[in-house]
This record gives sequence, C-alpha cells and structure tokens, in this order.
Amino acid sequence: MYPVLFTAFGQPFTTWPLFALMGIWAFFFIVRAGLRTHGIPDLRINLYVMICTVAFFLGAHLGQVVTVGSSAATEDISFRGLVLYGGVLVSMPVGIFLWWLFGWNRKFNIRALLDLATPGIIWALFFGRLGCTFYGCCYGTPSGAFPGTLLNYEHWDFASQPFPSGLQGVPLHPATLYEALLLLFLGLAAHRVQHRHHWTPGLLGWSLLGGYALGRFFLEWIRLDPRGESLLGLSPSQGVSLLLVPVAVFFVQKHLRAPKCR
Repeated sequence: MYPVLFTAFGQPFTTWPLFALMGIWAFFFIVRAGLRTHGIPDLRINLYVMICTVAFFLGAHLGQVVTVGSSAATEDISFRGLVLYGGVLVSMPVGIFLWWLFGWNRKFNIRALLDLATPGIIWALFFGRLGCTFYGCCYGTPSGAFPGTLLNYEHWDFASQPFPSGLQGVPLHPATLYEALLLLFLGLAAHRVQHRHHWTPGLLGWSLLGGYALGRFFLEWIRLDPRGESLLGLSPSQGVSLLLVPVAVFFVQKHLRAPKCR
C-alpha cells in the first residue's frame, strides 16, 4: 500500500485520485461507445457523463455521511470519505432521469440504457478499488496464515485519517483487491457477451448488478475499516446487497424467459 505518492507545496498527492480519474475515463469511453450506436451526439454524451460523474461523487460522499457519521459531514467533498455504493445508488437514478430529459427514451428503452451503462460502472468501480488497494483506506481483517498486505505507515495520508496503530506490521487481507478481481471478471465477461451473444435487453445489466452485489456481500466479512453501524450484524453495504440481489435475480429470470433478440 502506497497512499501518498509525493508531497508538494505542503499538500499530499495520493494514489486514489489517480485511479479515480482512470475510472471516470473508463466509464466515459464505454458509455460513449454505447450511446453512439443510438445516434446520440458527442456533446450530449459529454454532458451526460459529466453530470453522472458529479452525481456519483456527491452520492458517494453522502453515503459516507449517512453510514460513518458526523465526522464526514464536516469534511469538504473530496476524494476522501467516499462510499462507492452510495455513488452508484445516486448516479443511476440521475442517469435514468437524464435519459428521459434528453428525450433518449424515444430512441431506446431503459433496459438498453442499463445494458450500456452498467459495464461502464463496473470498470469505474474496478479502477476505484485498485485505488483503494494502493491507498489503504479500505483495509481487510488480519490474514493469518494467508498472504496479506501491510499498511504503509511512512506514506500514510495522515491529513485525512489517523493511522490504525494496532495494525502496524500486521498482514491484512487485501479486501479491495479481491473486489477488484471480482469486478475485472465481471467487466471481461460483459465485454465478451456484449459482442458475441444476443441477449434480451436488460439481462446483461441485471446480471452484472446481481453478481457484484452477491460478491460484495461476502467480501464485507473480511473488511475491518470503519463502515458505519451494523444492523443484525450486517454492514450497510451488506444491507444494500441483500436488497439488490433478489431484485436482480427476479429480473434476470424474467429476461431469461423472454425471447432472445435477433
């Protein structure tokens, strides 16, 4: 883990914004390619991606405020103090509203929008989780006999959060790296089926959302960083996953029974 790349003018330059920028670009290129197939002009696409990106970061910061508490509420909105699930849950309704506002609903339906946007979200989250891995903010539980990673005290971003001194020198599960590998698998699978298979509209999007939610539920068990108050022993992210998985399964089953597109 290498949270701070260097310090200039008294300000630390950290790894997370670098990977967040990669995620934004990945989302932009994937969504742009999908929208272009429906004849959407680039200027509208750029505006759409920009608004959705702002909504994501606002939602991610709001998620931190709601789940972790008042300390996040007093911070400036920045690359620290972000809950990725919050960003997804806010940016997706905003994206759907813009799809209706721009009149794109007359060109393609909401299921097609889900299919073209969800792969972009998956790749954006992939780069975001790589950033979390290098930054060290979302550390895992002690790995015991398994290989683990160490929190980097020398390059810790002390300006944003205190170092968990009790974990210094303790090998930890790279929980966010595991999540990044899950997202990489989903992203590559989406790329394969998008170009080689004829699926009913909506099936790809719901499959990706359900797969991520299911994996995220189990990965939360090996997270040790503060993530908000638990309910019935579950983290807030596990609660969201429990709601999302059955919804995704319902729509996947519904789309599987529908005739395939030709």
